[in-house]
Amino acid sequence: MKRLMLVILFLLGHFSVTSFHLLSLSRKAPSKFSSSIQPQSKKADEQDACDNSKYSKRSTQLQKTLRNCLLTFGLVAALSFSPEFALADDQPQSRLPAGKQYWSIIQDGLPEERIAANTALMDYAVGTINNMYYDLSGGAYFQPRDFYIVWKDWLSRDKQMLETRDGAVEGLQWLVKQLNDPFSSYLTLEQLRAELKPSNNGFLGLGVVVKSPNDSQDSFFFGANRAPVMASLPPELAKHSHQKLLDAAKVAKLPVVTAVIPDSPAERAGLVVGDRIIAVGEDRNLQSLEKFSSAENYFGYPDLTVAKPVYAGIEDGREVVVAYRPIRLQIPTLLTADTIFSPTEERLIGGNAVVHYELLHRTIFDPFSITDQDNAVGYIRLTRFSKAATAGFVEAVEILEKEGASSYIIDLRNNYGGVIQEAMLTASSLLKDSHAVLCFTLNSRGGFTPHDVEEYVVDKRYPGYLLSSEPRSTTLDQVRRESPDMFDENGINWSPPSAYASLREQRLKRGILPASRTAIFTKKSKPIVLLINEGTASSAEVFASALRDNGRTVATIGTRTFGKGLIQHTFPMPDGGGLRLTVAEYLTPALKHVTFVGAARYDKSSGEFVSGGIRPDIYCGSRSGIPRNIGADFCVSEALDALDEANGSTTSY
Repeated sequence: MKRLMLVILFLLGHFSVTSFHLLSLSRKAPSKFSSSIQPQSKKADEQDACDNSKYSKRSTQLQKTLRNCLLTFGLVAALSFSPEFALADDQPQSRLPAGKQYWSIIQDGLPEERIAANTALMDYAVGTINNMYYDLSGGAYFQPRDFYIVWKDWLSRDKQMLETRDGAVEGLQWLVKQLNDPFSSYLTLEQLRAELKPSNNGFLGLGVVVKSPNDSQDSFFFGANRAPVMASLPPELAKHSHQKLLDAAKVAKLPVVTAVIPDSPAERAGLVVGDRIIAVGEDRNLQSLEKFSSAENYFGYPDLTVAKPVYAGIEDGREVVVAYRPIRLQIPTLLTADTIFSPTEERLIGGNAVVHYELLHRTIFDPFSITDQDNAVGYIRLTRFSKAATAGFVEAVEILEKEGASSYIIDLRNNYGGVIQEAMLTASSLLKDSHAVLCFTLNSRGGFTPHDVEEYVVDKRYPGYLLSSEPRSTTLDQVRRESPDMFDENGINWSPPSAYASLREQRLKRGILPASRTAIFTKKSKPIVLLINEGTASSAEVFASALRDNGRTVATIGTRTFGKGLIQHTFPMPDGGGLRLTVAEYLTPALKHVTFVGAARYDKSSGEFVSGGIRPDIYCGSRSGIPRNIGADFCVSEALDALDEANGSTTSY
């Protein structure tokens, strides 16, 4: 009905304009009757000929107007009754019975009313998915029309299942699984509330997130970075190994570690993304992980058997796993372990659970003494990009700058992301050029939007240009020079770049260019080294690529990052639950995909294999654990060496 009303209103408006046009044409037409009874002079004959010519032109114009009117009528009528137009007709409108709420129907309604309410709920979800879901394959895996047909086929078979609330939840979960997207899901009201609980210490309270094989979807694991190749165990390796090795194909069915919380006991023990859980104590029945998910039930040192992969090289850009080595660990829970950061007399240590810092300096006699302030190194660890991340980062920088830090190590290992705007705000404080691109985003509606430093310079929380001998106002001053009209007595009138402009238009109108890592390191900006690993994901990858692609880092050290370049949003549902969908993808400033994309196997420009994640400049694994004592961290030592080289130091240790 709504679609029909829109069609009628459109046609009425069009016919009103057409009628006015026809009336104006008819008034301008010459009167042949009046001219026929008047004597004609030569001059009058010439005037009549001219009038006839104008009339002929107006007649042609009149025919064109009528033809356009008929074509418009036919086009609108065809669109209004086509399946494609029907799918876009505000699908997310819930069609619950008038005057009744969803839960009152589920609790007190008749069976047919409950079926109707749950059908409307699922129809709402289908409409939201068709309108908002972003398919990273560019349409190869998802088409709204096909998805709608799949939904209708399911409804015709299993409609009676929607008589109960459990059936509706099962139906919604089935619906989202058809997307084959490990990051999209339907969450009940109870699940949403559980996510908001302040104390959630993960699997066994160890500070690690573990998913069952069905949930992790190995084909999309590592953020679609393509799962490692599972090869057969070589007989020579099995024969000479001092420990029983497990076949990779069998271990692939075990629960997998998908995230490690920074500074957690799991991180200290060396658990990394990709490890498999064999047993908890003597319990090997891990098909259901719910009994291990509540950290409140565990205090002490749980006994855990973990399978670590044994690698045998690289095949087509993918790590080849030939076996898994079982390791038995006793790890303290977060409730047991001491994770407080406080200043000490020997070293400057501070911060909180989101951002913490330490002042380092290496000498021959004391690797991390701070007696020589001229070569002090500021170490900052960003554990996640919450809304407090930028403020914590600025506070750490100000304290370390006051203590004389001349270069910096920014640790992003096991930073699983967070608020993408917060990551870009923090990164913008380290880039001088207001036109430097932080990332590009692609959405489900075809929008392609560049996000540059200027977008965050005008933010009230922008801290200024940091880690440089130049003034903090350097970047803002550039914006004032180039766009003085943006500033007036009412504040800053900034307009975002168009999401539908070409790269050429963005360059000509706003000076925005993809990064090429050709920025020249100057003595005015302090050297920065980034630490990354398999647990660096999502917004943390945005931060890392923004600095790396714009040439702001001396080196990136660690292992390839998780490879999750997808952005999710949770849409509220009429039942109080949430529909979490992938709604966009970001590209690095150099226009590279962080997420593995469809069949795009090779980069035509470089010939390199295309896979997910950010590759480090210097490899340094963290499978032996990330110690709390920074002085015992091998990757931090690698970072110090890179800073020494950047500063032109030839001292050997």
